[in-house]
Amino acid sequence: MNSRIDWRKIFEDFETLEYSMAALSARTRLPETTLARFSLGVQPGPIMGPGIVAVWCHLTGKAETFLPMLPERKAVARALAAAPPAEPESPAAKLSRDIEKVLNGWVTATRRGSRG
Repeated sequence: MNSRIDWRKIFEDFETLEYSMAALSARTRLPETTLARFSLGVQPGPIMGPGIVAVWCHLTGKAETFLPMLPERKAVARALAAAPPAEPESPAAKLSRDIEKVLNGWVTATRRGSRG
């Protein structure tokens, strides 16, 4: 159950609801330092997670089916694989582009100098 829950979002909801870490710690009997790690996205174990979820459900009035979830890793990997790969710039193309920039800068500077 816990592996796909967006724990950062859960703790953002607690913050939005102005529910303090101290209150959550007292309610779940978990140390505030442990809760702080979970708020950074560390996945709680199967013993600690359900207690936090229960408090979230109670405070938000939402069922577990509405828990914020992370995208599935396979779905993200498929989306990245479907994107066309960026073509790396060849050394010759980079050199050509750099020379063009230098020459354009020199021509511009020469034109400005000849006007004055």
